[in-house]
Amino acid sequence: MTLLINITLLYTIRNPDFSDLKENVVAFTLVVFFGIIQLSAYISCFFFHLIEYYPQVLAQGRPSIKEFDMEEFATIKDSDSQIMNSLHETRMSGEEKDYASKLQSKMNEVLLNFETYYQYGYFLVSILAVYEPVFYAFLLLDIIKQTPELANVLKAITINFRQLLLTMWLGVILIYLFSVVSFVFYATYYDLERGLYCYNLWNCFFTTLNIGVRSGGGHMGVPEKEDYWYRMLLDMCFYLVLIVILLNIIFGIIIDAFAELRDQRTAVLEDVFNKCYICGQDRSLIEQKTKGWSAHFLLEHSPFAYLSFLVYISDKKVSDCSGLEKHVKELYDSKSSEFMPKTSISIQEFDGPEPEKKEEN
Repeated sequence: MTLLINITLLYTIRNPDFSDLKENVVAFTLVVFFGIIQLSAYISCFFFHLIEYYPQVLAQGRPSIKEFDMEEFATIKDSDSQIMNSLHETRMSGEEKDYASKLQSKMNEVLLNFETYYQYGYFLVSILAVYEPVFYAFLLLDIIKQTPELANVLKAITINFRQLLLTMWLGVILIYLFSVVSFVFYATYYDLERGLYCYNLWNCFFTTLNIGVRSGGGHMGVPEKEDYWYRMLLDMCFYLVLIVILLNIIFGIIIDAFAELRDQRTAVLEDVFNKCYICGQDRSLIEQKTKGWSAHFLLEHSPFAYLSFLVYISDKKVSDCSGLEKHVKELYDSKSSEFMPKTSISIQEFDGPEPEKKEEN
């Protein structure tokens, strides 16, 4: 919807104040119609986002299941069981308060995190765009967040932010040194008609920073005969140090970071599409020795079946678990994946039984 709105504005707007939008009835109707749809769709997506994460909040803040029920014990007056019941009730009341505080903390994590702040900002810009259509252009930036490839482009800049910042700071220092030399010896070569000011060191520095970097060092006029060789040396040093070396260092940092992120994503996608999530066997091996990748993924080693089983045993008391369930539950609680299979029954049946080793006398 945002793209359609901006295309409509692109072919309609002629005045900087967007006043001609209301004069064009068709364009104004399309912008309002698409804007209402875009805003309504976004509000729905925002609430669905909260609904999606709310069960996770409840599950994470929920207290652990008790291995016994104190109500099964008789409460005989002045007996040990009555003391145990009173201690248990005290403990349970404390855990209920703790659960409420954990739930509140988890709700804050859902409602007050970067993802939700982004949603709030996007919603605010969408509201502003209804009254000022110029804000619809900013909504197009949402494609960076929605596309992992473009997100990696932005992340390539932010992942080495400190290194980039220090390198740029070094560049500013070097530009300041060149501007000092230019101000002391060559201030007269700054062309005032072209907006190249060098009245003092302050505007000489900013002229060199702005025009010098963008023009590749050609920010001063043609040198006179007696200053030719000195100016040539200064201009060449400026060009080689700042334009050739320093700018390429900055570009190299960004490009290397992007290449690393691209390789990581490629490796992840390679594992997702060509390896079983459960047993880790290659897709080519599964296709060769079983009934096919789809049958293996959907029937034999379905991640959804394993997830359902883990949810089932995590909500089950240890005393009610079978021997196998108890073993898996203990490994799962200790964050160990040793219970996952290393192969499948189909592959084992294809390979046949392993030959027994003969005992040496």
